[in-house]
Amino acid sequence: MILADIAPHIADSDAAAVLRFTMGTGGAGVEREAYFTGWLVIRDLLEHNWTFPRLARVSDAEMTHLVAESLARLQKQ
Repeated sequence: MILADIAPHIADSDAAAVLRFTMGTGGAGVEREAYFTGWLVIRDLLEHNWTFPRLARVSDAEMTHLVAESLARLQKQ
């Protein structure tokens, strides 16, 4: 439920969206949904041969696409 709710908002960068998913209660009714999602996405990326140094060099625009791909994979599981 959390992943399905947050996926359409991956590119959102306005203050309200950031606050909602990082400090507030997201659409699934859970506080700080972005942190939970972040842990899952990083684990998924590491399992798909990404490394922390490689991730550190990804641009913001590329990161949005990369996270969206990861979320799609995770939701299929």
